[in-house]
Amino acid sequence: MYYVTAKNTFLSGWGSSGKFDYYLCVLCKTRHEASVVATNARLRSDLRRVKIHDQIPLSLKEETLRVGRHILENYIVKVSDKVSEPKLFMPNYFQYRQKPKVLKS
Repeated sequence: MYYVTAKNTFLSGWGSSGKFDYYLCVLCKTRHEASVVATNARLRSDLRRVKIHDQIPLSLKEETLRVGRHILENYIVKVSDKVSEPKLFMPNYFQYRQKPKVLKS
């Protein structure tokens, strides 16, 4: 299992986040999936500090890694997977002018 983490600069510090930083953690099954997700995240202007982890990031705990949103001490983490964020798993999705269609399974 691989974990791709990124700081969402658009949602950090305002709205429901308030004074917290807003992070995204995407659960990936293979290293290839993780590299596709990381490449797509780096192409988005609202995601910074994109990293691939092969172990659970130290800031997260085992019980935190459920799909959903969790408020930790100084930040909010949204845990996602292939079902909740399918566009991040499509290679080069954020490079196209016209977005490719997302296939429903």
